[in-house]
Amino acid sequence: MKRRLNKSTCEITSPRRFIEIWQSASSLAEVASKVQRNKNSCRVRAFRYRKQGIPLKQFLPEEIEFPDWEKLAEYAAGLAPPVPNLAGTTWAGSENLRSKDNEIAFEFRSGGSVVIFDVVDDEADDHVADEAIDTQTDEPADDQVDGGWEGTWIVESNVVHIKFEDEKGWIKYRGVIDGDTIRGKGEGKYAWNFSVNKVTHTESEVQDCKAESLKADAPS
Repeated sequence: MKRRLNKSTCEITSPRRFIEIWQSASSLAEVASKVQRNKNSCRVRAFRYRKQGIPLKQFLPEEIEFPDWEKLAEYAAGLAPPVPNLAGTTWAGSENLRSKDNEIAFEFRSGGSVVIFDVVDDEADDHVADEAIDTQTDEPADDQVDGGWEGTWIVESNVVHIKFEDEKGWIKYRGVIDGDTIRGKGEGKYAWNFSVNKVTHTESEVQDCKAESLKADAPS
């Protein structure tokens, strides 16, 4: 527990010594350093002395150096890792929807286009895929491609932002790119976690995910 100090123990520097330090100092910061107190404490003490008729000198206002945000941005960019280029890559993994893991894959294409393929448990009827279905007609969304749902992506630093949207609704994914892994959160009717790893187009798990996605979308 922090010990509370009373006024007498706070003012270790005697009044005469404080006046001597103040009058000979070139700045408030110098006074604070010599009396081992913060600048505001010294400022308040000097104000109190002046109220008693002590003619303490005034210091010039301290110049505040405002950050040069453009230079700081350039500096930060120079230290940041290269921005990953996801165009032409495929990432597969899973997402957790109400405690159920579902397979998922993203195909990032040039021009900022991305296609998502997912395999959804029949019981997970609140899954993101439902955002692409018109609840009145049960018709698939117009922007489905090869059994997947087409959206957009952008990368900022090491974070990828993915969005799927139509007149019926939208969902978003935000993931941190860490080497060959992307982990983050999805957001739609509710939030969930996802994790995908970089794979080649010939890997069976991606093809299986596409096949299952097509099968799920096929009319019964």
